[in-house]
This record gives sequence, structure tokens and C-alpha cells, in this order.
Amino acid sequence: MLRSLVGSEMCIRDRYQRRVRGRPAKQSMSLVKRKPKNARSKRALLAREPKIIENPKTSILLRGTSSSQTITRVLNDLHKLRMPLSKNLSKKTDCRPFENNASIEFLCQKNDSSLFALGTSTKKRPDNLVLGRTFDGHVLDMMEFGVTQFKSIESFKGVEQPMLGSKPCMYFGGNEWEGSSVLESAKSLLLDFFKGVEAKQVNLAGLDRVMTVVIVDGKMMLRHYRIRHLKGVTKTGDKPVLLQECGPSLTLTPRRTAIASSDLKKVAERQPRAAAPIQEKNTSTNVFGEKLGRLHMEKQDLNKLQTRKMKGLKRSRGDDDDDDDDDDQEE
Repeated sequence: MLRSLVGSEMCIRDRYQRRVRGRPAKQSMSLVKRKPKNARSKRALLAREPKIIENPKTSILLRGTSSSQTITRVLNDLHKLRMPLSKNLSKKTDCRPFENNASIEFLCQKNDSSLFALGTSTKKRPDNLVLGRTFDGHVLDMMEFGVTQFKSIESFKGVEQPMLGSKPCMYFGGNEWEGSSVLESAKSLLLDFFKGVEAKQVNLAGLDRVMTVVIVDGKMMLRHYRIRHLKGVTKTGDKPVLLQECGPSLTLTPRRTAIASSDLKKVAERQPRAAAPIQEKNTSTNVFGEKLGRLHMEKQDLNKLQTRKMKGLKRSRGDDDDDDDDDDQEE
């Protein structure tokens, strides 16, 4: 009886190994590139290909296998701040990005996002938040923060919230940002995460919120304010402005970091030549802001200039003879 059970187990194991051998390796967990079967899937694949001017960066918010109520509320508020460029995944994922980031890269490729946030909470690292970004389908850099002194948007009752999807005004305070490479990377990561859609021109009347990140003793205090335009005029002739805190409010303490190398940063920050601004030659701007240009043309022969055909301008035979006589005299 035991021999038959052992033999059946060995047969099942052999069948399973044969099936697994034919499959692609699961270590990379990257999406397999397939040929599109219809026009809809072809458009979807073309939308994910690299472009000269990239689309706005989208983000995915993930929850670990063990998370607290505070981390869940933090992820919900981050999702509200980044809408509509954010996807809040409610299903728990067993991700440990500092040990193996294959699952993070797989989820970012699947959801076509270049920014991610992972919230976990353990006894060793309570209320843990990981922010990171990817480049070319792989993790570029990521930082781990401890969340303290958190106040959600719901706790600020009676305060009118800014318009959904509006572009915030970012302010970084403190002298410690440029002191170390870790803080410089943290500043770049936070700016990339909260700046929203890139805009060449901004209407000051349309700015309705400000995000401030002030660093004190290595801790980053992140605050969110709503801009209110009051009636009247100040002494300088400008309209008075009032900042009203609208949440979320939290303090981030840096923990573990995984910063990209200088060579990888250069590759990620490289701009294509087609995206570079075209320099206009022979143009200038005067004091009044008017654009002046210089044109280079060949010397024109007025005799060969094409004019309107009419009888009054038509040459007669006598004029042609006079021209020939003048040429003979000059010789």
C-alpha cells in the first residue's frame, strides 16, 4: 500500500515538473510581449510605448500583508491627492521591495504606472510607507519612511477641499535638503510624486492649494493648505491671500533607502533630441517685446520681375529697337 502511494506521488511530481519546464521563468515576473490580435489591443500597446513627450506619471498604491488603520488612511488620502493619476489597489500583496522588487515591477508594468507607494506595519517597522519610481520597467530608486503625527482629510471638517486634479504649488523649507544625497533624492521623489501634470504656463488665479515639506532635525513635516483669495487690496496693491490647512498632515522619518547610481540617473534624465527646443536664427526682441527678424534674399532683377499683364505695360517694337541702339552706343 505504501509503495503504491509513493509511486503515485512520484508520477504526479514528474508530471508537474514537465509542465513547469515548458513555462517561462517566474523569477523576473515581467509581462510577456505578445502580438496584438485586434485594433483595440494594438492601440493599448502603442499607448504604452516610449514617446518623445511622455504622458503624466501615474501611481499605484499597494497594501502589504500586514498593515494598520493609520497606513490605510494614509494611502487613501494620497490617492485623493493624486486623482485621477492614481490607482488604489485594495487587494493585499506580499511585497518586500528591499529584498525582491520583482513583484513591484510586475504590478507597475501591468498598470502602466511609474510611481508606487507601499504601506505596511510590523512590530519592527510600525506605520511604514515606501515611495518609489521606476524607469524602463525596473525600480529606479525608493525610500522608506515612518509615518507619525498623522491627521487625515476627514479630520478637517468644515474646510472646503481644493478642486480635484488641480496642480499644487510645492514649497520645500529647511537648510538640510542640499546637505546629503539621500535628502536630495527624497526631495526629487516627493516633487515627482505630488507635482501632478506638467504645465508650461500657470494661471495664478487657478492655484487653489499649496503643499509644504519642511525638514527639521531630519524629519519631514508634510502639510497641505487651501488658498483662499480674500476681498480687498493690500498696501502693495495685491489681493490678500489666506492659507487654510485642509489635510492630510503627517510627519515622515526616513528609514531605509535604495538610491540609483549616478550613471543610471544620467540615463533616466536624458532628453531626446526631438524634444529639445528649436533655436530660431536671425531673430531678436526689442524693448517693447516685439519680435524682429532678418531675411536674406538674392539680388532681384526688376526687368525679369513678373507683373500684371495689361496693354499699357506691354513693350512696343520701337522700344526694343531703342534699347538695341543704346547697347551699341555703349560698346
